[in-house]
Amino acid sequence: DSFLDVGDRVFGVDDIRPLIFAPAGNASGPVVPLAASATEFTGTGCRDGDYGALPADAIVLVGPGDCLRRDQVIAAQQAGAVAFLAVSPEAPSGVVLRPTLLDPRGLTIPAASVSHGAAEALVAAAKGSGTARLVTDAHTEQTPTRTVLAELAGTRDGQVIMLGAHLDSVIDGPGINDNGSGVAALLEIARALRGTRPQATVRMAFWSGEELGLHGSLRYVAALSQEQKDAIVVYANVDMIASPNGFAGVYDEPNAAAGSSKASGLLSAAVTRNGVTPVQVDLHNGSDHYGFVEAGVATAGVFSGFLDPVSAEQAAASGAEAGRPADGCYHQPCDDL
Repeated sequence: DSFLDVGDRVFGVDDIRPLIFAPAGNASGPVVPLAASATEFTGTGCRDGDYGALPADAIVLVGPGDCLRRDQVIAAQQAGAVAFLAVSPEAPSGVVLRPTLLDPRGLTIPAASVSHGAAEALVAAAKGSGTARLVTDAHTEQTPTRTVLAELAGTRDGQVIMLGAHLDSVIDGPGINDNGSGVAALLEIARALRGTRPQATVRMAFWSGEELGLHGSLRYVAALSQEQKDAIVVYANVDMIASPNGFAGVYDEPNAAAGSSKASGLLSAAVTRNGVTPVQVDLHNGSDHYGFVEAGVATAGVFSGFLDPVSAEQAAASGAEAGRPADGCYHQPCDDL
């Protein structure tokens, strides 16, 4: 029942989606875009000063910044906005991505994502001193969810090799690549290890709540003692490895803990042995390895790309088509078999 009314146009479910954890609301007022178009954003909106002196009852239109969407919504609230609209320049035309705001606490204004078409209508309305009305019908409720852990004991005490993949998908898609592919990989590794006795203990984690804000893995890491953290030789993450136009990405993140580069080197060597050229990627802590990085545990992982267009380097390494998304169905209903 959420909709956006801009001038003489009304945008519905195909063009507007409430952000996860945003409160419901009914707001009307002048449109203030932090951009010149739906695909030209400045990376601002993370601080209340970015919004300037807003008119009363302002509805702001904001692109990605150098912070979390949650930070942008809170900054807009503090600047006096009555509603927040997000647009994703990287999304294909007609696609509405739905970021998570991580936690409902502290959020007081309605917030939603809009399509490029709706964003362009908002920008045009702002140029003509027009107004808009946003109505969102959203609610948040608490429910239990479980991470599944499985462990194969090793012969050495105090050494753990940990592998992880998230079980959940987004609200708007079935999640066969994101992240059925990672879960399937871990299950296959487990099957291959059946009947073996490794030196290090192998611990597998099937995380819950990743798409809502890495909740399962962050909760797990927060509960570990320092001794338990020190026992983890490396945490390897498997999130999206079956992108239709994908490449063999191996994590190489500048803020990763000591030992991470060695682990990533071993993964790259394994990819090379299988006749594929590895490509270094930086996910900016955007998956379940983030909590382990923060805890000082060495991390690594594999990845085949998501909505960003495949670069010339990635295409040359994999045979993928440059310029097209690695997975054009990322976070959408078509992420199916």
